[in-house]
Amino acid sequence: MTRFWIGGSPCAGKSSVAALLAGRHGLRHFASDAGTSSRMARMSGRGLPAHDELVALDTCTRLARPPHRQVELTLAVYAEQFRFLLDELPDADRLLVEGADLLPSLLAGFGVPLGRSVWIVPAPDFQRRHYAERPWVGPYLASCPDPAAAFDSWMRRDVLFARHVRATAEQLGGRVIEVDGGHTLEQTASVVERHFGLSPVR
Repeated sequence: MTRFWIGGSPCAGKSSVAALLAGRHGLRHFASDAGTSSRMARMSGRGLPAHDELVALDTCTRLARPPHRQVELTLAVYAEQFRFLLDELPDADRLLVEGADLLPSLLAGFGVPLGRSVWIVPAPDFQRRHYAERPWVGPYLASCPDPAAAFDSWMRRDVLFARHVRATAEQLGGRVIEVDGGHTLEQTASVVERHFGLSPVR
């Protein structure tokens, strides 16, 4: 059974790359974040400390925490939920799984070959600029006492998360692609395509 995995950090274009490659090569695209709500519901009542801590926090309280503590909690939640995510995967060949929760250490522990996995992370300036352009960000933070401070904390958290993903992937010998706006989506997808050994459409 052939499976490909695209992990990384938010706002790097993972979903867009995955959708492009899935359409081009007849792959089934599984976006892990699409099932986050139902997955978190299934994790409730199971004595998972990171999950229970996270769901007890509202957005503003969570973003008021130091960014490094936010990252630590995120990593712990992803580790707890990984087995639940695996249970959701369809029993299908030529599956492309994509999401920020596909940490390098988790995929390595699951035995995913390095040639079938890649991590895409945004450069800090690119991440901040593109998040600021998303129309839902303002309403998402509107209830916070200081929305600008909450946004800054969020961005600093994601920078630390991207650094963690990059460092652990490279330590394992994995492929990391940094997105900084200097390449098109097509160019980034082509790098992933070659890494996966998918034949380009002519």
